[in-house]
Amino acid sequence: MPPKIEGEEMRLFDLNLVVPFVTLLITNNEGKALISQRGDKVNVGQWWFELPGGKIDIGEKNSYSVAFREGYEETGMRFNNLKIVDTQLYEEDSERPSPGLAILFTASANGPIKIRDEEKGIVTSLKWLTKEEAL
Repeated sequence: MPPKIEGEEMRLFDLNLVVPFVTLLITNNEGKALISQRGDKVNVGQWWFELPGGKIDIGEKNSYSVAFREGYEETGMRFNNLKIVDTQLYEEDSERPSPGLAILFTASANGPIKIRDEEKGIVTSLKWLTKEEAL
């Protein structure tokens, strides 16, 4: 259970700690990468695309299990060959109230993609793109 501040649940940014999060580069057998369009990023416009992923919640200790959870939550798909390929420390800025640590995973698609009902409105679409289309 997260600590409390004046009866409110404390968020990681309230602690001014590094917020760890996972990002997944999921590819299919055609070499295309999966991206998601986010509907919850209204401050940056309706065309916000990113790789699936999300923050590691307080109490979660294993970045691999978080990658599997976030990947499934956002894509409705299970995947194979999950590997950490990079990490990046981000400074605090106008879009991030606390510094962040990104853990980039690669994975292979295993099954169809589907926006789960719980994620509708957050994830508005999922697309497979070639490297050229993504750039």
